[in-house]
Amino acid sequence: MSIVSFTHPKWGAIKVTYSARARRITMRGRSDAIHITVPHIARESDIEKALEKFGDKLLQQRNEKKSTIIDSAFCINSDNVKLRVEEHESNKFIMRQQEGEFILCCPRKTAYHDIQEWLHKVVINTLKKEGKRILPLRVKKLAETKGFRYNSCNVREMHTRWGSCNQKGDISLNIYLLLLPDRLIDYVLLHELCHTKEMNHGERFWALLDKACECSSQEIRKELKKYSTRL
Repeated sequence: MSIVSFTHPKWGAIKVTYSARARRITMRGRSDAIHITVPHIARESDIEKALEKFGDKLLQQRNEKKSTIIDSAFCINSDNVKLRVEEHESNKFIMRQQEGEFILCCPRKTAYHDIQEWLHKVVINTLKKEGKRILPLRVKKLAETKGFRYNSCNVREMHTRWGSCNQKGDISLNIYLLLLPDRLIDYVLLHELCHTKEMNHGERFWALLDKACECSSQEIRKELKKYSTRL
């Protein structure tokens, strides 16, 4: 896999990932750039045609997906993670945990806008650590309760989906699931567990998921759409 970054005269920042696993061109508008994944055999003209077709929509996605500003007012208060920023007199940045809450201690007069990238990494690393501690155990419990079998479960940062499951039964989960209410987390986990029996999104899959969710899958799915797969 190789990555090429450049500035397009019309579409701005572009990041192209050439992947041996890619079978077609996929494109996403993110806050930093338009991200494009292409097969190794793709030509520049193929990428240009795709940009001409979807460029306007991708730019709109970029404008809509501005990253959250992390400053003294920032906090996470979800069912599974509580994190806040607290200013102190020291000139050091410290992440501490107190009674189940993470506290990012920052020096007073911190220029937050100048270190947003670093602050996001700190918060994301905390979510990764907690995600790896919480989510695999939750999948295991749901699988045992609902009668599913899977091969493995890993947790990582994902920008466009809550989770995935391949044909081997390997489940991948997004760290940002920790920002959701518990019932929505369980819906996503059950969604991926259902893929261990039904790989597509056909009628049998939705019937299986609805049964696993005790006939409330459509209601929960609508609620999930209100949340974003990013910080």
